[in-house]
Amino acid sequence: MNFAVWAGTLFTPGTKFFIVAEAGKERESVIRLARIGYDHCVGILDGSLDAYRASGKPVETMNHIAATEISPAMKVFDVRNPSEFA
Repeated sequence: MNFAVWAGTLFTPGTKFFIVAEAGKERESVIRLARIGYDHCVGILDGSLDAYRASGKPVETMNHIAATEISPAMKVFDVRNPSEFA
């Protein structure tokens, strides 16, 4: 999915945001968001997430599991769009 469209579903226009993008993709990210009215970029993470990780600052992650590992005790929420579900 186009990340700019996805951003538009999550945040209202006028929201201030900070770009964390793959090195070399920062400018493209800002331009794509500006095209849909999101032009309140307050900064860009220099060196991407890789540089942030290398600095030793904390990073939180979420583990992924295979569908075969889901147990009856777990709650599962399907967050796909109708076209993704189809």
